[in-house]
Parts: sequence; C-alpha cells; structure tokens
Amino acid sequence: MPRTAADLLRHLETLVREESNHQREHLERQWSLPLGERVRRGYTLEGLSYIGLNERTGNLVFECMANNARFREGDYLFLHKSHPLLEPTLEVTLEVDDEKRLEFSLGSGNLVRIWGEPESWIADEGYMDLSGYYLDALAEVADRHVGRERILPLLLGEIGPQLDFTAYERGWTLASEAGLNASQAEALGQAYSTDLAYLIQGPPGTGKTLVLAHLVKLLAEEGERVLVTALTHRAIHNALGKIAKIAPDLPVCKIGPGARADGLTVDNFETFTQSQFEKIPDGYIIGATPFATRTERLSRVEFDTVVFDEASQITLPLAIMGMLAGKRYIFIGDDRQLPPVVTHQ
Repeated sequence: MPRTAADLLRHLETLVREESNHQREHLERQWSLPLGERVRRGYTLEGLSYIGLNERTGNLVFECMANNARFREGDYLFLHKSHPLLEPTLEVTLEVDDEKRLEFSLGSGNLVRIWGEPESWIADEGYMDLSGYYLDALAEVADRHVGRERILPLLLGEIGPQLDFTAYERGWTLASEAGLNASQAEALGQAYSTDLAYLIQGPPGTGKTLVLAHLVKLLAEEGERVLVTALTHRAIHNALGKIAKIAPDLPVCKIGPGARADGLTVDNFETFTQSQFEKIPDGYIIGATPFATRTERLSRVEFDTVVFDEASQITLPLAIMGMLAGKRYIFIGDDRQLPPVVTHQ
C-alpha cells in the first residue's frame, strides 16, 4: 500500500503505462492471426457492406450477412479492407449493433475513402491510447488544491467523510416523503449529508438509480452544480432520464458527441459553452463521461458534487479524472457486477 501521495501517484502512473503497452501488444498479437481465425474467435467481423449515412446522427451504416463478433456498442474498432494497420483504415466507434445492421461514428480517418469501395469491409478490435488523459489527470491532482487537500488524503486514508446529522435527517425525511423505502432513504440521507464522499452499494433491482435521481434532484434544488458521470454513455443516459422524469423542471443536459446521444431523453450539447448552462444562476445537472472533463467539452467547468454511476467499472485513475471536477464524491454501484475492463494483470 503506498504510504505517501508521491508513492501513490508513481504507482498509478506505472499501472497506466503498463496497461497501455499491454493493450497494444495484445491487439498486435490478435491482428497477427489469420483472418479466418480472428472471425472464428469473434475478434473480427468480415463482409461488411457500406449502405450510407444515418442522416439524423451522421453515423456510417453497414450491413452484413452474419455477425458472430463479440463487439459491444461503444467499442472502438478499426474498419479496413485487408488488415488493421494497412490503408484504407477508418477508426470508428460501434454505436448501434442490430446484428446484421451496424452503425459507426467516425473518429480519425477520412470519410472520402469509403466512396467507390462500398463492399467487403472488415472490422477489427481497435486501439485508442487514452493514457495521456490519465497521466495528465494524475499530474494535475498533485498540483491543484482539491487534489492535495481532498482527493489524495482521502485515497491514502488520511481523512474521511463526516456527516451532518441535521442534513441527514432532512435528506432521510424528504426521501421517505418521496416514496423511497427505508434502505433507499438511508442511503440518500447519508449521501446527502456527507462533506466528502459516500458509497451506495446494492445489487440489481434495489433502486440505486432511483436514489441517484432523488439525491441529484435535492442537491440541484439547493443550488448545487452536479456532474453525473459513468464509464458508459448508456449509464449516463439512464441516470439523466430518471432525473428528468422525477424533476422535469430542473435544468438537465448531457455534454458529449451527438453520435452518442441515442436513447437520451434530455438535450445533448457538444460543449458546455453551447449549453448556455453557465448563465443559470441556480443549480443544474450535467451528464458526461470523465474524459469530457479533460477536453474542450467540459474542461475548466467546476462542480459541487460528482456522482459516479456504475462505479464498479471505474478504475482509480479514471475516478481521479472525474473527481478533479468537483469537491464531493458519491459512488453508486455493485461490486458483484461488471468490473473495469483491463488486459494487464
């Protein structure tokens, strides 16, 4: 166990670099397999035919005869004609997987390459090196006041959360009046009254998203700026949808790419500036991934509370990235559900 902040940060930086290197090496070994073997193992999807653009989202739409790939929506892929490392290669994200109809949003690469070559595209697992985002956040946490005084001491066990019992009673009462059961009201009351951090844990079906929505509603009504974040866009959409349902009059939006807004029931904006939320004098709620806080989408925007949904999927460096955006941290999840996806032991 690291004993100092410097030890902890060095340890995390090493983990980030090792994971990045291992991911690249793992994929290069996978790409070296014959195409038929990659298809058989579910690593690769072949026989994709480009049929056009989704006019609403701008996604590339493809069809295939059979789909046995292990891809999931949100996966980063390389779309190519012969091999992932040979031209033409498009870096895409799988947005919609309806088995034989797939939609991809375009990353780097040139859309013009598609024209005149509509058939026989191949999709392989791709590699996006995000280590720079993690390393920048780890460097920043040691330089900023919130990092030195709150995040690092919390992670090292030097400080812990304190509860305001008056606030707890108020939160518990409001939760009960809203129809939450005893354990849900207890979770909301303690999360609402903490001065630093709180964890809400529960198996599926216990109402974690409902508690999240009522907690965020209460905080925003009291003038707090709340960031709701998660590893996946889908988790963010579910949380924002529940919030909007119980509090339709509160200002709620998502900051993120339009191509990742399917299923979202609140407004989506590419950047915080476009949302005009900085002009709101009272509390508001924004949903975004932790990575958005490191880009022009949401950088330098400060929040009072950061709520992490599906927290079991979030690695410690990713958590630090999100925590830098706020002063109080609520983690909601279940340690028996999906863990973070890592390739290095």
